[in-house]
Amino acid sequence: MYYISASYREEIENLISKAVKKAVDDAIRSTTEFFNEKLTAMREVVEKRCETIGFLEHKVKTLEKETNHLEQYSRRSHLRINGMKVVRGEGHAVDYKQQVSNFVSHTLHDKGGVPISLNPEDIDAAHPLPSKNPNDIPTIIVRFHAREKRNKVIAARRQLKGKKITINEDLTSKNFKLLKELQKCEKFSSAWSWNGKIYAIK
Repeated sequence: MYYISASYREEIENLISKAVKKAVDDAIRSTTEFFNEKLTAMREVVEKRCETIGFLEHKVKTLEKETNHLEQYSRRSHLRINGMKVVRGEGHAVDYKQQVSNFVSHTLHDKGGVPISLNPEDIDAAHPLPSKNPNDIPTIIVRFHAREKRNKVIAARRQLKGKKITINEDLTSKNFKLLKELQKCEKFSSAWSWNGKIYAIK
């Protein structure tokens, strides 16, 4: 039987302790490096995906803007007349071109005070928009052959101020929503549209 002195036993314990500590430290370092590499790789993937998402979001916004512009451009010859009562003919038929022509010619004037001359032939199409309530006066959408005629009519819309009839541009839903938000915003004293573009002043 061998006798191990206390000092020798302490030295062995120290060696074992150092070996265990080194093994643990090496294992921790190795594990940390492994996970750091994984985290770095994952971070790179996330950053690339974020860049892709950012690019796609920008692309979607650009496409939405272009689509809205094209849709508004397609409506450049249109106007909407709200509150105009129509006279029905035989069989309850309505000649909306004639009705709009009569209304404009008898109600609106140019800057010189001369009545605006509008014939049914100046109108490409005129028809009411569907209404949830059949008793409501429908909005009439009008498409003009010439933008010059259309612009004369829209320029005279202020003459209807205080009346129950209004004339507005045929805006896209996005532009219409923006216009309404600006008109309700306390920061702006006035907001309007012209040629499909929205304007506001403080």
